[in-house]
Amino acid sequence: VTENGIPRPKIVSRSNTAEYVSIEKSIRALLTDQDIYSAMFENNLIDNADGVYSLFQHCERYKSYPPFVSFNNKQRKTLLIQLYYDGLGITNPLSDAATIHNSGMFYFSLLNLPPRFNSSVVNVFQVAMCNSLDLKDRDSMAAVLKYIGDEITHLTNTGMEIVTADGLVTVRAILAQFTADNLGFNQVFGFIESFSCDYCC
Repeated sequence: VTENGIPRPKIVSRSNTAEYVSIEKSIRALLTDQDIYSAMFENNLIDNADGVYSLFQHCERYKSYPPFVSFNNKQRKTLLIQLYYDGLGITNPLSDAATIHNSGMFYFSLLNLPPRFNSSVVNVFQVAMCNSLDLKDRDSMAAVLKYIGDEITHLTNTGMEIVTADGLVTVRAILAQFTADNLGFNQVFGFIESFSCDYCC
């Protein structure tokens, strides 16, 4: 756009659109590294020394919840997905239109890695990026969550074949945990966005 002979950028927004990065493709790219593949599946992550819980796999729910029990098998290559949602302010907060271009970001991490690797940002993968204003519409949020859910369901039930040093193996993935901050949880699950210290949402 040109104003008074000076070219100026014009931001064009498209409602109800999202950028999506396939969870399966991210996992496939990650598991091409033999060292990472070995760290995912060849470590005994279940035992916890002295009763100290340092991993998701140490909790009683993991050991007793039927879907986790069925996948907790050394012969089955199963990845545990932690899905995370966060609102991201990408503009100057002092601007009048600060919230117009805020984004809702979905990420995932894999809980199979030992703690020293699991806390690294290299184990954080983007899944979806949406305009936060679009996500305030319940139908739009549901559409994004359905897309993510359908892919995780496919990875859980069917899995994917990966070529490794041991040959062709089927790797499955199951949603183990969903995390978010206070505002994110309220937005995803449709609760009232309240930050009062004495009010339970």
